[in-house]
Amino acid sequence: MAEKFLWAQVVDSELGDEGVVVGALKEGSHKISNELIEKILAGRIYYKSGTISEELGLTFTKVDDDPGQKELKRALQEGKEVKVWLGSTKLDPVTQKHKVLFAFTIGEEFEDAWEEEEDTVELTLKVQIRSVEMEFPKLPDSVLNPADSIPVVPELPGDSTGELDNRQVATPTEPVAGA
Repeated sequence: MAEKFLWAQVVDSELGDEGVVVGALKEGSHKISNELIEKILAGRIYYKSGTISEELGLTFTKVDDDPGQKELKRALQEGKEVKVWLGSTKLDPVTQKHKVLFAFTIGEEFEDAWEEEEDTVELTLKVQIRSVEMEFPKLPDSVLNPADSIPVVPELPGDSTGELDNRQVATPTEPVAGA
């Protein structure tokens, strides 16, 4: 299974805004279509190339507070174009960069879906004109390995209480004088 990432930037972002990595990309596709023109030639059908179009179909595990998923939804609701970089999380061994597909896109559909096992967001982006392949600088470790960005410090029984992201640490006790 290929590990992919989607970096997105709504075109109304401030100059210098780097955009956002959209969280929980689960699966997707990049489709290039040719709307063929049909002609009759000597009683047979003859096809000519017509309009070429591209689209990205993406499925994410729904994460309510993911800023990337929120931005993509906002862009579609407001009819804004989105610049996207869809690429492999693996680095090219020679260039030490990621191979990505870059495109200006516009949202066609944002579907908030749910089923018994999980909630998903399905998104269809239509590519403006065409996409291009390019290289992308090395992603930060927090993107490549998001679980590593949450520190887990070894502790002994009784050192803390509560869940990992909301725990209370016991305060060290001062040694009693003369003891």
